Amino acid sequence: MKTFEELTYFVDTKDYMKAYGKVAESIDNAELDKAKNYLSLLKLREQELIKSMSYELRTEREMIASGIGLKEGEY
Repeated sequence: MKTFEELTYFVDTKDYMKAYGKVAESIDNAELDKAKNYLSLLKLREQELIKSMSYELRTEREMIASGIGLKEGEY
């Protein structure tokens, strides 16, 4: 089992989907306690993915705006 720091470091969609698959597998095998643990992991990875994507999307938007001479609030 990985530490909390390892789980929250560089989360990407591959890690998210892996956790999602483990939840589905646990439910299929009627291992509900295991599914509950994987759901917690899935929630954590979801939050980290949203943070990461938000930063990347905002940065991309700001770069595009800067490239055409616009500042935040002008669009």
